[in-house]
Amino acid sequence: MSAIIMEPLVSVVIPTHNAAQYLGEALESVFSQSYGNLEILVVDDGSTDGTAALLGSFASRLTYLSQEKSGPSKARNTGITNARGEYVAFLDADDIWLSNKIEKQVEILQKNPDAAFVYAQSQDFDDQTDRETTVHPENVCSGNLFEMLLVRPLVTLSSVVMKSSILLDVGGFDEALATAEDTHLYLKIARNYKIIGIPEILVRKRKHKKNLSDRIDVEIGSLACLDRIVRTFPDTEPGKYLPMRNAYLIKGKAMMLDYFYSGAYAKCRMTARKLFRMRLFSPELIGYFVLTLFPPLIVTSVRSFNRLIYKALSHW
Repeated sequence: MSAIIMEPLVSVVIPTHNAAQYLGEALESVFSQSYGNLEILVVDDGSTDGTAALLGSFASRLTYLSQEKSGPSKARNTGITNARGEYVAFLDADDIWLSNKIEKQVEILQKNPDAAFVYAQSQDFDDQTDRETTVHPENVCSGNLFEMLLVRPLVTLSSVVMKSSILLDVGGFDEALATAEDTHLYLKIARNYKIIGIPEILVRKRKHKKNLSDRIDVEIGSLACLDRIVRTFPDTEPGKYLPMRNAYLIKGKAMMLDYFYSGAYAKCRMTARKLFRMRLFSPELIGYFVLTLFPPLIVTSVRSFNRLIYKALSHW
């Protein structure tokens, strides 16, 4: 009699907060996976919308974990702590997997034992119309991706399957980060491990008004993420590591533009001063910093004029 070869267990971690209207569809996309050896851990992050009642109807098919509202990083770490699988896959409660996602990714991980995780492309779709829009990323990359991840939003978390051992080794998600916690995790892993990308859409990512990652509330995200990476890996300090210097300049400029064009001039100045203290300068950074020193009425007029110029050039 031939021995039965068991597929490695994959732990699916789904954090949720007041997403009952979407969670059922997300779960159905897990139940319909062509890969069979799954455990599903749903971590309810203080929901008040009937999530517990919804999950009660799936009680025999998943593990339900509940905590006081602490944010998605804490919820994911709770799931990781309770996971038993060789691999961990993450799914946001408002996203949807294609049915062959896990099967394809586990196969790739087993063929590439030196890889820490595998990701795939995701397809945005509008919650109201179901119209499909942007594909992320447009170009998939594999290998040593640390420098690329410093400046490019390459990986969507709902598309990832990771080795549990490596996930635990790097300490999971940083619970002090309210945004960019996923990028921070990828960077911690990518500094020492290979990553593989699949040039195929395996996730549908729902776009709606509550998407946290779409907010302009980036002050606690982008640069704080880089600060933590530099503390973890001192050899990446921007004074001696050019890719990190460029990352601070690129992300710092993006933050300043967001703040400037949303009228948050004090935050724009604050971001500039942080970069200047690090001896990071560029003509644009200096220009926007100087603009915010003028009276708000003048700054608002300049901002409006710049928008008109931009619109005119974009239709040229």
